Parts: sequence; C-alpha cells; structure tokens
Amino acid sequence: MTTVISYLIYIVILISASVILFLTVTLIWNTGDPGIIFLLSVICSQLLLSNLGEIGETED
Repeated sequence: MTTVISYLIYIVILISASVILFLTVTLIWNTGDPGIIFLLSVICSQLLLSNLGEIGETED
C-alpha cells in the first residue's frame, strides 16, 4: 500500500514540476508547438527527480 502511495506522490510531483517548467518556458519563448515543449519539460523533470533521488543514496 505504501508503494502505491509513493508512486502517486511521485507522479503528482512530476506533473506539477513539469507544468511549472512548461509555463515558465512558454512565457519566455513563444512556440508554435506547445506539445513538444511539454514533453521536453516532462523529460527534464523526470531526470531532475531521478538525480535528486540518488543524492541520498551512498555506496558502502
């Protein structure tokens, strides 16, 4: 049950970070194809969250 909740929290954080990044980018640059920008913002947010998750892990 906690795994499902963790995944849901991760998805909510991923979507909200992607939307914030998307809105920031579209306010700075005018684009003709916002779908591509949104997909790129999802990819960037996923990579950022992945790297943040690895910060706490240490190898012994």
